[in-house]
Amino acid sequence: MANKHGIRSENKITIKLVLNFDEISQLAGVQKGILLQVIRDLEEKQILAISSSDFKLDLAKLR
Repeated sequence: MANKHGIRSENKITIKLVLNFDEISQLAGVQKGILLQVIRDLEEKQILAISSSDFKLDLAKLR
């Protein structure tokens, strides 16, 4: 998704949410509950920030 829909600015990638969480969980091949748990963990670590229209991934914190 980052490669196809993302806009990179230094160490951050902004991706417009084109899918809902049900669709993302299906693409990832995981249950929605597991996906939401991973998203919460990434948000707590400030790796991922989700807004109403997009989400931002901090690559520097991902490493």
